[in-house]
Amino acid sequence: MKTTTIRLGLMALAFLFCVSATLGQTLQQLPTPKEDSQILAISGGGSGPAPGTILVGAVPPNSSSKPVLVFIHGYQGSANTWLPDGGNDMYSRAYNDGYRTAFVSVYEDQTMWTNGQLFRDQLAAITNYYGVNRVVVVAHSKGGLDTDAAVVHYGAHVDVERVITLGSPHYGSPLADLAQSGWTSWLGAIFGQFNDATYVMQTGYMNYFRSVTDNHANRPKTAFRTLGGWDWDTFSTLGPSGSYLSSIGYSYFWGGGGNDGVVPYNLSRRPNSTELYYSGSSRTKYDHFELNQGPNVWTTIRGQLPSTLSREAVPTSETTADYVPTDKVGSRFLVVASQGGASEFTIDGGATRATVEIRTLTEGGMLKVMDAAQRPVAMEVTKETSETEGLLGRYVKQYTLEQPTAGKYNLDLDEPYLAIVTIEDGGTALLDTDLEGTRQVYMAGESMELMLTLEDANGNGILNADVIATARLTGTLEGTAANEAISFPITFEATDKAGVYRAVSPALPTTGVYNLSLDAYSGDFHRSITKSVGVIENKWANPISQTNAFDLQNFPNPFGAQTTIRFSLEESEEITLQIVDIMGREVRTFALGNYAAGMHTLVWDGTNSAGATVPTGTYLIRLQSATRSQTRRVQMVR
Repeated sequence: MKTTTIRLGLMALAFLFCVSATLGQTLQQLPTPKEDSQILAISGGGSGPAPGTILVGAVPPNSSSKPVLVFIHGYQGSANTWLPDGGNDMYSRAYNDGYRTAFVSVYEDQTMWTNGQLFRDQLAAITNYYGVNRVVVVAHSKGGLDTDAAVVHYGAHVDVERVITLGSPHYGSPLADLAQSGWTSWLGAIFGQFNDATYVMQTGYMNYFRSVTDNHANRPKTAFRTLGGWDWDTFSTLGPSGSYLSSIGYSYFWGGGGNDGVVPYNLSRRPNSTELYYSGSSRTKYDHFELNQGPNVWTTIRGQLPSTLSREAVPTSETTADYVPTDKVGSRFLVVASQGGASEFTIDGGATRATVEIRTLTEGGMLKVMDAAQRPVAMEVTKETSETEGLLGRYVKQYTLEQPTAGKYNLDLDEPYLAIVTIEDGGTALLDTDLEGTRQVYMAGESMELMLTLEDANGNGILNADVIATARLTGTLEGTAANEAISFPITFEATDKAGVYRAVSPALPTTGVYNLSLDAYSGDFHRSITKSVGVIENKWANPISQTNAFDLQNFPNPFGAQTTIRFSLEESEEITLQIVDIMGREVRTFALGNYAAGMHTLVWDGTNSAGATVPTGTYLIRLQSATRSQTRRVQMVR
């Protein structure tokens, strides 16, 4: 679509000159949309106006009483995502219903921190241009994260009345975890798709982002409403990635809420926000690229706008502040990565179908599959080579094997590849962390406690499994790749419960995001799991002593009404005890004074220093003297 530079008065020209000079932005005027224009293709966006560009729509008649709508795109998109050039008629629908509009381009491969600052400046330019105090933002995909950063962390709440997000990964995407995993990190470098945007979409990074956003003083100043998708077409571009997300538990038909091919529905919900419709609704039966299309969602958007004359009754529910959907991750899949040539995988008993998804850099190459006797295995090609959603690999082919025989199989392909083998109705794996309640991140120096459950096709625990697990630092909390290579193994041991394995990791050495890659083997059973976790600075670490300094304990833990804190002293000491939240903010301080040697107890009733009951969540008990300290984690459940 061609755009023409807007004609403005002298004052407006001066303002725009200032904007362009200081912010590197340009405002361009869109022509009035043609009512008979036809949308020829459906697309997720693509190349278009440069970052910093603002396309302002034509002003429809009698629009001054309605809010201005600002549209922001997602990963690998641009302002064209919403326009006919991007296969969308959102602009014409908004114009025909009497709304003023603006469409922005931000960086397609940068973090929400970089884009949040840029979007803040674009919002200021848009409100000045239209002469309004506040606007309504409609954000697709990662644009919702960029908006969250802008309004909460960079002060854009003064310019934004309401935000409507469409398929935004408010808790990240497991596809980003897979792209950063130990199996695929070297492939990601080959494929050339490691960038800051995919890095921050890891679930562990988004747990960190939520931990610093949801308690921020600016968070309540802008209302968010979320719309997620739960359906993807097996034969579409998003078929392979949708199949993978289903295999780790995000299947609508397996009770996991479904996914849109990029973002699981449950991860598109934002805490402290209003959810529009629900998973399973015909109005959310879309894939990721359908969620920003005018014919699909404009009616829903319009019904959520202030001062609208066409309000539509929409089922809503409130996503509470303690909503955390990422503490567990399941697996019905296994991963095989190769620099080219033969590799091996197994299928366990009870499987009714195996889907082999091959991701490569080039479009050519045919996969050869052989059974254990080196006989060719006929596999139906259920998806031809096509470009992927962009998070891992450039092309994908998908093969299906019906009623597979249990045993070993061989793959052979003459180029680097990643194979994701999804096994239906076979065994399952489930990894659970000790990030319970509202606690979403670890602190440096802490250890992770992990529980792994392995079951066969009949639900029986799998015994004597070999578990190979590694944690690897992928990057910083600022959203950049890690400068130092940190990785360490995690050892799982069988418990007294069949099929359940426990691990306590080494102390997490530094802040950042760690990716966990795990493979579990037992006979023909093989399952892979990947997950990421965020690690923040430990403000309460003490270099003198932390280990069992005071024999600090509390009981019960978790607790409801109160918990008894117990500690012991070998000699008389001046002692202070503090209760802090997981971000290190003071909740209550007990100035205990000088205590004699021996055992001592006190009771915490779950109130803060003002006497108010604190919310359900994880807290830290910190006992310290002049020379040593000890910290203990406690969970309060109301």
